[in-house]
Amino acid sequence: MGAERVLLLGLSLADELFSAPLPELMNKRLRDDRCLPGLLHHVRTKLAASDPGVEFSLADHLFFLRTRERVIDKARYIFHAFFTPDLADWNSDKTELWSPFYRFVRLSRILRKLVPVFGFQRRRLARLESAK
Repeated sequence: MGAERVLLLGLSLADELFSAPLPELMNKRLRDDRCLPGLLHHVRTKLAASDPGVEFSLADHLFFLRTRERVIDKARYIFHAFFTPDLADWNSDKTELWSPFYRFVRLSRILRKLVPVFGFQRRRLARLESAK
């Protein structure tokens, strides 16, 4: 089913937040999963934030991608994230949501948001390399 990592994340949070006792087999699996510490850090950060926000950030999408174990599940998540209306789309007064071309409009919006992010990363790396 591909949900073991999500289960482990939930068990780890139950142990951390509520001191729920876990069987030794689960503790071993928690220690063996290399992605779990990063996922736990993201959840802790969201829980500690005064306003975690409703909109998904790029970090949130990456978090949900890392919770998926199988490639097919990651592909489904990406497809869903790119082509399904989000809260901002539903709150929009525009009627394009009902257009047959909406999915492509949404994809172009997402790409426009991501291009500056990746452009910023490239400029930052270039600055770091030139500083050496």
